[in-house]
Amino acid sequence: MKKYLSSFLIIILILFSLKEFGYGSQISNTDLKNFIDNYFTSYFEDYITLTENTSNKYTEESKSTLIYNTIHKNKIYLYKTLDTPYEYFNSKIIYKNISKKENKFLVDLILSVSYKYKNATCHSKLCNIPYKLEIITKPELKICKIERTFSEDESLLYEMDIRSEDIPMETLKSYLKIIEEKKCDDIDNIKSISKENFFSNNELTREYSNYSYNNGILYAEKFSTSYNPLFYSAPGDCTNFVSQCIWAAYGGYDFSNKKISYENIKQKYKMIPGSWHGNEGGGTPNWESVEKLYNYLCKEKTIGPNGSSLNNNKTFQSLAPSSISLGDVLQFGSINKRYSHSVYVTAINNNGTKYSDIYISQHTADLYNRNLLELIYLFGGTDCNMRCIKLKNSNFA
Repeated sequence: MKKYLSSFLIIILILFSLKEFGYGSQISNTDLKNFIDNYFTSYFEDYITLTENTSNKYTEESKSTLIYNTIHKNKIYLYKTLDTPYEYFNSKIIYKNISKKENKFLVDLILSVSYKYKNATCHSKLCNIPYKLEIITKPELKICKIERTFSEDESLLYEMDIRSEDIPMETLKSYLKIIEEKKCDDIDNIKSISKENFFSNNELTREYSNYSYNNGILYAEKFSTSYNPLFYSAPGDCTNFVSQCIWAAYGGYDFSNKKISYENIKQKYKMIPGSWHGNEGGGTPNWESVEKLYNYLCKEKTIGPNGSSLNNNKTFQSLAPSSISLGDVLQFGSINKRYSHSVYVTAINNNGTKYSDIYISQHTADLYNRNLLELIYLFGGTDCNMRCIKLKNSNFA
């Protein structure tokens, strides 16, 4: 009897152990995807409610999740302070790979989201953001590690070297608290400057002529959140994309016939061979470099695209919002640092009397109709240098 009882107890213990060991394996890919969908739904709903409801519910505390939850919290404060919350959104996830290692799921995915700012008349998109998630399965599903390839995280991630693996957890928390307070101060300072402003720069001039900003905007709408296969793409693709918008505005892109557009690129139609051109194999420095594009456009010439410069080497406050027009190029840098980002102006609310009325499109990251104040914040807030290039009537050989 004792022998049978012992055998019975051993079997029970083995079954119980198998149940515990197999808990993670009982979670299907469908369950996992539902969890991830719910995480991102909650994440973007925070931008509507302007309250942080996601971190504790979906993430396990780790160095990685602390950093990305701080970025998320700062973004909520930005939208709340500057009165640019989301009205609604629709997210899309493309799963690249799902694997399992011990009690963790490893997930590679691409995230895109279309949304509308509450006070905007236009629609916006953020696309093609790669994520790597590690998700533990016990006692419940939680994200324990986040890696996100989003270039605009870099300024915060490298601040105080908080990505170092050797940094103690409590030290990291102290660093993040200091950074969060500093970023909130930056946002408060932007708010005090970004109120209604009806003045214009005296040097403001505009020559539409053969520069059709409508075509530039249509091109940006089509390719800001995707990539035109007729051109190359680069890790830092912002100025390459802006040059394409300018080229389209001068009539280089045929929206009704891809073959004609291909031939236009091949023949360098509305481009300047050797000086300002791009194709699927690459582009000239004037086509793809922030500084070189600025110098090239703003140098008066008889053949090629011409532009006039406003507010070079000055902070954004010196450039009135009402001086910015559809089809303009804006370039960004922070004080004492070079200009490093180019964008294309694609929408303006009302009469453009506030910075928050202006929306831009860009590559790297890939965004369509992004609120201008977000970029001003990312490039140092009150220390943000912002210059404008206004394209003019130009001749092409």
